[in-house]
Amino acid sequence: MIVILAIGNEVVTGQVPNSNGTYLARSLYEKGYKILYQEAVRDDKLIIKNAFDKALKEASIVIVTGGLGPTVDDLTRDVAAEYFNSPQHLDEKLQSDLVERFKRFVPAIANQATVPDKAIIIPNKIGSAPGLIFEEGEKALICLPGVPTEMKAMFEEGVLPYIAQKNLSSRLYSRKLNFLNIYESKIDPSLRDMKDINVGIYPQAGLVHVILSSDDQTKVDKEFEKLKAQFLDHYYESPSGSIEEAVHYRLIELKKTLGVAESCTGGSLSARITQLPDCSKYFMGGVVAYSNDLKEFLLDVDANLLKKEGAVSQAVVEAMARGARDNLNTDYALAVTGIAGPSGGTAEKPVGTIWCALAHPKGIKSWKLEGKSTRSLIIERAVNSLLAELYLNLYNISHV
Repeated sequence: MIVILAIGNEVVTGQVPNSNGTYLARSLYEKGYKILYQEAVRDDKLIIKNAFDKALKEASIVIVTGGLGPTVDDLTRDVAAEYFNSPQHLDEKLQSDLVERFKRFVPAIANQATVPDKAIIIPNKIGSAPGLIFEEGEKALICLPGVPTEMKAMFEEGVLPYIAQKNLSSRLYSRKLNFLNIYESKIDPSLRDMKDINVGIYPQAGLVHVILSSDDQTKVDKEFEKLKAQFLDHYYESPSGSIEEAVHYRLIELKKTLGVAESCTGGSLSARITQLPDCSKYFMGGVVAYSNDLKEFLLDVDANLLKKEGAVSQAVVEAMARGARDNLNTDYALAVTGIAGPSGGTAEKPVGTIWCALAHPKGIKSWKLEGKSTRSLIIERAVNSLLAELYLNLYNISHV
C-alpha cells in the first residue's frame, strides 16, 4: 500500500490546489499500485511528524511532496531527518552543481545542498531541492519538492524505478481504455457484468476513461479486449490518455499539418495542442478571432454571412474552418464559435450553444454542441469534441 502526503499551509487552506496528489495517485493507480489514502497537512513540525508516523504504520511506501525549499516554512527535510535519527551534512558536490547551474552563490544554495546522512538522494535537474528517500526495514519515506514540474520529473525518473524494484505484494495488473463521443452511462452496464475485476470509470467532458485492474492478468486482458471491441468506434489509443496526444502522434505519423480558428475557446485548443513536444512538426498556428471584424480580416468570413447568420452559426464556423485551412495552408483545420457563458445567450442560442467544424482534404464537417454547464466545462467539452472528430477523421473511423 502507498500513502501520499502533501505538506503546506497553502494546500491545506486551498490557496494552491493539490495537483501533486492527483497526479501521483492517478499515475500510481494506472500502474497497478494500491493507494491507501492521501492527506494534506500544515507546515507544523509536530503535525508533520504525526502524519509520517501514522502513514508509515499503515503503508509500505509514503510519498511526500512539499516543504523541501530553503524558506522558513519548509520543514519536511528536517522533520524527516529527525524522525529517522539522521544527522545532516553539506554535500559539497551538490552545492558546486547548484552554483554552476544558477551561476551564483547565495545562502539558500548551501541550505539546499544540506542533506540527511541516511537519505538516498534523488537528483533535481530542474530546481534546487533534491528528493530524499529514507528506508527502515520494509518501509520507505520518499520526499519530493512541491513544485509540480520538478516533482513530476523526479517521480518518473527516480521514484517509479525505485518503487518497481520493491516488488510490492499488493500490486495489481492494470490496463486503461479511452473512449470519445460517448457517455459513461452507455459503458456502465458492460462494466457491471465483469467478475473479479476492479473497475474505475472516469468521465471527462466528452471523453470517458476506464481502468481495469486485478491480480489476474489474464482476466484483465480478456475484459479489456471485450470492452474495446464492444465500443470500437469510440475507442482511441494514447499513452497518457489525452485525446490531444492521440491526435499528435497520428498527425506526425501521416506527416499532415493542422491549423485552428477559435472564438469562444479563446486559445484553449491551441494551448492543448502546443503543450506537447514536437507539435511544431504539424501545428502551423492558430487564429483567435472573437470580433466579427477579425473573422472577416483574418479568416475571410464574409460580412454578409456574419450579418445574416450570426457569429454563432453553422455557416460561419464552416467559413472559419475553410479560411483557417486556406490562409494557414494546412491539411486540416479546426474551428469553433459559440456562447460559453455565463451570459450572452438568447432564446434561439442559449448559453452552451457551440458550433464546431473540421476542414479536411475531402471537405468540411460541422456539428453542434448544446447543454448548460460552467464556462470552463463548456470550453473543455468543445476542445475535446474538436480533437475527437479530428482523430476519427485521421483514422477514417465512421462514427455513429
